[in-house]
Amino acid sequence: MSKGPNALASRLAEMIAPEVKRLGYDLLDLEYSPRSNLGGAVIRLFIENPAGQGVSFEDCVKVDHGLDPLFESSAFEELHAETFTLEVSSPGLDRPLKKPSDFQKFAGERAQIKTFRPLTVEEMGNGKYFEHHQKQKNFFGILHGYAGDSVEMETDNERFKIPYALITKANLDIASQLSADDANDKAAPSV
Repeated sequence: MSKGPNALASRLAEMIAPEVKRLGYDLLDLEYSPRSNLGGAVIRLFIENPAGQGVSFEDCVKVDHGLDPLFESSAFEELHAETFTLEVSSPGLDRPLKKPSDFQKFAGERAQIKTFRPLTVEEMGNGKYFEHHQKQKNFFGILHGYAGDSVEMETDNERFKIPYALITKANLDIASQLSADDANDKAAPSV
């Protein structure tokens, strides 16, 4: 088994996710930092409500306190014996998109997707879009779901695909949606 912060984060997530689920939430992401400004490790959990409701401060406190028995268990001590700071948070407005199901769940929403290299015309599946975006690695547009190992997106009235395996980061793009809504509100005639 590999070692290091990423391997430990994966093992922590495997142990913590079922407990978060038991408390009525989903573990969206776990970030692990071996050192913080305070000196110890930081385990940062991002939770979401499976019913689609927002996550409140009280929800975060419930998960924080609900995980105490796990953190005091011998199994957890074997995995992570040193002291740590636990942070529990909602994913925020610019929620990360991590799993294929996230791209399906948020179809119709604006998103930002980054790839580790530019895409080929075959990967995009749209020669017209590719013609003007050959070196592009950052994509902004409307999600149209997930199919055949690719995320489907639309920008400038052109639909194209982004292979899931090439995505390094993806988030909902609420800021541009708010800007567009604001611009539409200003352009609309008042009655």
